[in-house]
Amino acid sequence: MADDFVTPDEDFDPIVPTDDDEFDANADLDDIEERLDDPSLFGDEVVQDDLVLETEPQVYSLGRSWLFDFGQFRFVTDRSRARAPARVTGIPQLQNWVEKAIYTSRGSLPIYSDDYGLEEPDLIIGSPFTSAAAASLRRRVEECVTFHPKIIGIDDFAAVPVEDGEAVDVSFRLQLDNDDVVPFSMRLQ
Repeated sequence: MADDFVTPDEDFDPIVPTDDDEFDANADLDDIEERLDDPSLFGDEVVQDDLVLETEPQVYSLGRSWLFDFGQFRFVTDRSRARAPARVTGIPQLQNWVEKAIYTSRGSLPIYSDDYGLEEPDLIIGSPFTSAAAASLRRRVEECVTFHPKIIGIDDFAAVPVEDGEAVDVSFRLQLDNDDVVPFSMRLQ
């Protein structure tokens, strides 16, 4: 097996720079900084050498994702992008993340951390919805959503059972680490 190993010979080009190559890091850095000073870089879209960069100024980044409709159990499509999934950023993305986390049962999928998702989501189904059940739900929802690094807590929590007893309407406000407050509501079924 060791005889199958082929050693490189003179026919190969070297990968590492040779002494003949001159490298001036300061000149390369100056060139990059000069290109960054170009005012056309701060428009809605920048085209540079066949590369298109979308620039979206965000003071407080909450990430980006694809918009999912939990009522229809499908991704929302963006017709302007050939029916690709619609992108969502900022506060709507955070609200979509919270809804997904609450609908995910903690520990149910190996792709998620053991701390991601709602603990015992089925606990509200089939039993009377008392104040103790509401307090338990509030604690579990807060544990679930504060897994997100930008969410520090919730307040104004309200849980109201739907008339048929098969669901609970939940509403609260998300407290973010930059002191913003984001309203949120959903139906737990």
